[in-house]
Amino acid sequence: MFSTVSRRELLKHENDENLLINYQADKNPSFANELYARYIHLIYGAALKYLDDKSQSKELALQVFGKILLVKNPENIKSLNHLIYTMVKNECLSILRKENTKQGKEYDWALTENPEEVYVENEALTSELLEEENNYKKQLRDSIQQLPDQQKICVELFFLKGKKYKEIILQTGYGEKQVKSFIQNGKRNLKKLLENAISE
Repeated sequence: MFSTVSRRELLKHENDENLLINYQADKNPSFANELYARYIHLIYGAALKYLDDKSQSKELALQVFGKILLVKNPENIKSLNHLIYTMVKNECLSILRKENTKQGKEYDWALTENPEEVYVENEALTSELLEEENNYKKQLRDSIQQLPDQQKICVELFFLKGKKYKEIILQTGYGEKQVKSFIQNGKRNLKKLLENAISE
């Protein structure tokens, strides 16, 4: 038998698919613990980006991780990172829509790194989003164009292209405080512009 230390070292080199398959086969917590160590910070970080609330994001991260452990046919998963992102996005947008329907619609586009990606929650939701897609997408892009130049650049890079602060700083030459300020102010102004566009 392997020692505890050796087993942990072996699990570190095991791929995600096998960890999931083995966990579902015998519910050995060692497999779940290894997946938790690999991905919980990514799940939490993705949730925090959408919800902007640490406590709510921690709670959601645990819920999503629990669902990942129970996902059907883990052998068919091509990318756990992609699955995690999709699940977190769906859960967060569902929460935002429930809290405020109008705000949820804005966040569908303002906080989604890949607007063309189709949600997989259920067919009814997919159909609904596809029907509204062109309208919201146009509203978002039109509203972004109305922002002051510096805000427009930073908002597009951060929200639409998924750039991190450091990448935006390098690409634009703005300071860190400037970038954060442009994004925050741009986000606030964008929300107002979208609210006006939706209410028209």
